[in-house]
Amino acid sequence: MVFPDRFESDPKLACEIRIVGTKSAVSEAKRELEDVLKSLEDEVEKSIPVDPSILKGINQYRRNFPNPDLETVRVIMPRYNNHMQSNPENSTEHSTEPLYIKLIGSKACTAAQILQQIIKDMQEQIVQEFPFTDPSHISVLERNRSHLPELERLYRVQIRFSRSFDNSDFDSYSTFDERPVNQSEFHPVSGILVITGVQERINQVFEEGIKPLLPIEETFPVPQEFHRNLIVTPSDTTTREQSRRSLRGNNNSNKRNNNASDQVTNTTAETLSKAMEIKQKHSVNIRLPPQHTSGSDYIFLRGTPANIEAAKADLTEWLQQCELIKADKIARSYETVVEFPFRFLSSILSMRADLCSKHDVGIRVDTGSSSSTTTTTSISNNSSSVVLKPSLSSMPEHSSLDNNTTDTSDDITFCSISKPTVEDNSNNDNGNNENDELSSTGLPKEKQAKIILRGYQEHVSAAKIELENTINKLLAEVTENLFIPVETHARLIGARGNAIQKVMRDYNVRIEFPSRRNINSANEDGNTVLVTGAPENVDQACDYLISKANEFVSLIFLFFY
Repeated sequence: MVFPDRFESDPKLACEIRIVGTKSAVSEAKRELEDVLKSLEDEVEKSIPVDPSILKGINQYRRNFPNPDLETVRVIMPRYNNHMQSNPENSTEHSTEPLYIKLIGSKACTAAQILQQIIKDMQEQIVQEFPFTDPSHISVLERNRSHLPELERLYRVQIRFSRSFDNSDFDSYSTFDERPVNQSEFHPVSGILVITGVQERINQVFEEGIKPLLPIEETFPVPQEFHRNLIVTPSDTTTREQSRRSLRGNNNSNKRNNNASDQVTNTTAETLSKAMEIKQKHSVNIRLPPQHTSGSDYIFLRGTPANIEAAKADLTEWLQQCELIKADKIARSYETVVEFPFRFLSSILSMRADLCSKHDVGIRVDTGSSSSTTTTTSISNNSSSVVLKPSLSSMPEHSSLDNNTTDTSDDITFCSISKPTVEDNSNNDNGNNENDELSSTGLPKEKQAKIILRGYQEHVSAAKIELENTINKLLAEVTENLFIPVETHARLIGARGNAIQKVMRDYNVRIEFPSRRNINSANEDGNTVLVTGAPENVDQACDYLISKANEFVSLIFLFFY
């Protein structure tokens, strides 16, 4: 291809391009050259005047925020010397000719509008500083440093932040959280955020891009009675409930208790408190107000605004569950009291575990609330007992026996059946205060014990009915006091209690021997055996025990004498 010389005087030759080559190659080159000339005829040239002081900023703006429409045209920047590059403000004072940026291309008009918008942005560009008094805000920005370039491209601003600066320069700035600040207090500035761009975009990027990243602290209404539930794991409550049940007598199997303790241990390792759950799930920290502050029905939530809103929704659902648990706890707090004679205490305690498991109630026994007098009895001629005197010195030589006793030796006496009798004071003066402690039958009032049932009202009512039926059955029973020498107790009880258990099964009675630790006590008669049951069964069981005791006494007498 031969282009004409620039000094060609012939106008025709000056506008011609000669193509030399083979015929086919020349034809193809001619066709491509015509297409290029046609596209050049469609190109438009635009010149945009520009202030030399912002010329350097325009180049930097194009590098930081590339625009695809500017890439489709040729941009010819004006030439300026090195002095203008280094001191554009001083150079404009002596500059008489305006500077123009040329845009050449088919889309030069569109590119010109974009370039004019860039020039407008550069003219309206400001630098705004946002100081922070919370050190965590700068730490959050450092962790999200990789997210800042995306915000810069999206909002066409420049974002910079720093930790080290003089706090005195920013005393007049307001803090980010916009809480009321006491002017007398000093709030050190821990960091500063600098955003360069148009004012509207600066506010927009701060509200939409920066602010959602910074943690804030808000209050959320939570009743003070639920504060402890936030930091206590549910397994702790389960452990306390199981310990209460064990104290109420729900100890039927050691193996079952061991399995329950293992399950509690596993649950403790797996479950978390509600505060820790929200922290792991929503990245929101929960702070409680001072414990002794009255009326502190709120908590503090700290995190990003979006995470706090999600945590609030979770806490609202949790509060509804707490209210349901509270209502259920109130329903389970129904209590009723059943009184019964103190002598039935062991029988009632033996059935406590069955009542707890059957009716799902709690049982508490109160033995010290009653001030009634204890029944006192005296042995008369109508009772029968077997007495083994420890030695001859324990009784006077000429001691007189009852009319129904038969003296067989100096140490052993056999007695007939005796029953406790109480003096009849019904004929005494009605104004006497002692009559106030007598029952309708003329007998002294027994010491009363109380059993407290706690649980749901319907469960407590059912347990109360069963308990009252049991007490009525016990009241219909009689208790016989047998005076059986303590030396024969072991033979009557038998190995592992098999002998006495067989007697209780055969006669359907309960037989109670004195405790070994109380045999030598001055306040406890170690020779007294109690037989309780239906009257006819008690009589038969007493006859059997007396006969067996007489046999053992006879054997002891033969062995020693």
